[in-house]
Amino acid sequence: MSKTEAKARVLTLLVAAVALIAIAAGLVAGCSLFGGGKPAEDEPPVFAGFALIDAGTLQDPVVRAWAQACGLSAGVHLASFDGANTYILAARGEKPTGGFTVFLSDVSTETGGFHLTFKTGDPSGPVTQIISYPYALYLGQCSPGQILDVSGVGAETLPWPVAGPANVNIIPTSPLPGVAVSTTTLHLEGYARVFEAQFSYSLEDGHNVLAAGSIMADQGAPAWGLFSLDVEFSRPTSPGLTLSLFDMSMKDGSIIDEVFIPLVWTGN
Repeated sequence: MSKTEAKARVLTLLVAAVALIAIAAGLVAGCSLFGGGKPAEDEPPVFAGFALIDAGTLQDPVVRAWAQACGLSAGVHLASFDGANTYILAARGEKPTGGFTVFLSDVSTETGGFHLTFKTGDPSGPVTQIISYPYALYLGQCSPGQILDVSGVGAETLPWPVAGPANVNIIPTSPLPGVAVSTTTLHLEGYARVFEAQFSYSLEDGHNVLAAGSIMADQGAPAWGLFSLDVEFSRPTSPGLTLSLFDMSMKDGSIIDEVFIPLVWTGN
């Protein structure tokens, strides 16, 4: 091997070594040269007993429907479908652009329960002109009664407790909150876990009850039943509509498990 060839070989080895060092440094810094994730400091904090859940990976269609409905309604929503673990969904409601965030920023413990603090923030990068509904979903190893208090910090606090558009016994999939209604026929659909498969609905416009009646699911509690019903209603006198779905207590006839779904009348 000539001296010129030897020098070229040494130079090639040095360049390869520098490249390997650069790649290693990048991986240690938390970046990916192949389209990977975020720096560690951008990740939400992790708290023992509270796991961040991607709602898109939920296998149970009932839980997924609950998350979809509650994700459209500002506030902190709690639901336990097994009595031992609690889904905690913190939603900011409708926002005019993308990039808004919400995440669990602190968990403090005292005898019998937890205090949860959610941090909210406005977009920090380029503004995306798209309507968004930012929320974060957690699964806590606790019962709903062990969540003693919820607070928020940042650009906006989150209401709690909140009467949401779904609960552990009545979960509508249609209509969802904020849907525009342009005809006097409203299609109701979803899941219900109610005694003898029967519960009630009411639609009002802030001044008048436009329609009211009962709904039958295809199974009664303790099973989840599917319900589907087309409701004819009187023409509204104002644009803000509220659909409520609810059951009646067998003990005293009071309203229980009521959910509220705000709608928008856009008809003539």
